[in-house]
Amino acid sequence: MEEFGLCRNSVKKMWGIRGKVDVISASTKTALKRGRRLALDEVVQLVQAVPLCQRQTQRSLAAASGIPRTTLQRYLADGTLRRAALRVKPALTAGHKTKRLQCMWTCH
Repeated sequence: MEEFGLCRNSVKKMWGIRGKVDVISASTKTALKRGRRLALDEVVQLVQAVPLCQRQTQRSLAAASGIPRTTLQRYLADGTLRRAALRVKPALTAGHKTKRLQCMWTCH
């Protein structure tokens, strides 16, 4: 046992399953959960296809696009994707500016 680098329990286990060939066969092993890597273009297309209301959080974006959240985090960290924090603030119209100035003059 020591010459093979195995403990006593491992040898006992192997002798116990020696008659059960299907237990040892590679076909019964579970497949690894590896998929193909997405190309950058595919990631961008999948993210852009998601409506804006579902892109508010990484979790909702991952659920809507089918890309794992950890993959999205990796793309954000390396700069492939970027966060967009847009705040649309309308510009003041000429009429609104004059009203604000008149209010300021009356207050002071």
